Amino acid sequence: MSYFINPVEEDRTECAPSLGPSVALIPVRRNRSASLINAGERIISLRRTGSARHVGITRVQCTALDRFPREVHKSSIAPVKPLPRFLKFMLVPCIGLALGVSCCRSLGPRTIPKDRADYSETIGDSWMRQTLLNIVKLRYATPPVFVDVASVVGGYSAETEVGGGLGFSWPNAADSANLHGTVRYTDRPTITYTPLTGNKFMRSVVMPIRPEEVFFCLQAGWDAQVILTVGLASINGLRNREFSPGGATRAGPEFTRVLQLMESIRQSGLVGVRIVVDEKNRESTLLTIHDQNITGSVLEEVRELRRLLRLKPDTHEFQLVFGAVAASDSEIAVRTRSLVQIMVLIAAEMEVPAEHLQEGRAIPGPHYADKPLIHIRCTADKPADAMVAVKHRGYWFWVDDRDVPSKRGFSFLMVLFTLADTGEPKNLPLVTIPAQ
Repeated sequence: MSYFINPVEEDRTECAPSLGPSVALIPVRRNRSASLINAGERIISLRRTGSARHVGITRVQCTALDRFPREVHKSSIAPVKPLPRFLKFMLVPCIGLALGVSCCRSLGPRTIPKDRADYSETIGDSWMRQTLLNIVKLRYATPPVFVDVASVVGGYSAETEVGGGLGFSWPNAADSANLHGTVRYTDRPTITYTPLTGNKFMRSVVMPIRPEEVFFCLQAGWDAQVILTVGLASINGLRNREFSPGGATRAGPEFTRVLQLMESIRQSGLVGVRIVVDEKNRESTLLTIHDQNITGSVLEEVRELRRLLRLKPDTHEFQLVFGAVAASDSEIAVRTRSLVQIMVLIAAEMEVPAEHLQEGRAIPGPHYADKPLIHIRCTADKPADAMVAVKHRGYWFWVDDRDVPSKRGFSFLMVLFTLADTGEPKNLPLVTIPAQ
């Protein structure tokens, strides 16, 4: 049966004969919950639901009790122990951490700024080291090997777990609390390499660079002496320095003077390159040399350049063609080098240990003492200030970071590697970064 029990003011217990022998009026003070313990053979729990005097107390399920006590002492009534303060304070960081983890931003966008710069720098450095190593190999009569980075796939995953617990025993046992968390981050990049062989090797490394590509670099602002010294073998019959198994030849004085004049005129903004298409949809490249509305030393340099290249004095545009000798005085015939020719020439002028030359391990260099296109140094110890360095046969070969002309030449060589790929269109290297 169910009964309501109302609060009383005095600390006493009365039987309620009208309600049956199993019900007692238990004294409960205001603003306090109480429990009656060991009442006969049953336990009766009482909880006050209000603070006013006449508010009812929680319904109590009562059963027949054969031995209900006639009197219950005040000491049998114990208050509920409140939640400890430190447990309340621990709830705040737990809830904050859980909300922070649940509101985390996406992992993918945050990886782009860092990964793009890191992969670009790493791939560029490895590309320069591979190029320098192949130059060194050519000096030691070892075939070069080129390996391209075909794709870079970066996989990221981030997992977080936060948990905690609070434990307390009522009324007198010890309280306990715990907080735990787990953060797991995984980076699994997949890099694919493709060796440069077959037709692609022939087109990229063995075939000469197209003349317009060399002169477009000139129009873009590169130093004419660097570009034409590295990229040209001759211009209108004037020969540049060359190195071959049959011997080495120095650059002619007229060729050297043409490079000086071309750089001076370029700085004056009088040299340009443009491509025209005729009625049969054939392209041709025109090299423009202006001499209108100029006076003084610049005009004299333009006239001297025309004379050295045997060009028409009154013509401003000249057709740029590939060849050793021009067919007319309105053409500029250039014989460009291939990448392997450039690398062989640079290798012939690099430093090598004397004992390697004496033992016949390295090919002897040219007999002339001209300044090298790119000064590659050789030391037994690892250099402390190098733009690029590789170790080969126990020695370090490197380009000094303070040698600006050599750095320019090496940078232009890397540009030529990009320009030399004239094969069929293909998919560009793929960079995929899935983030979880």
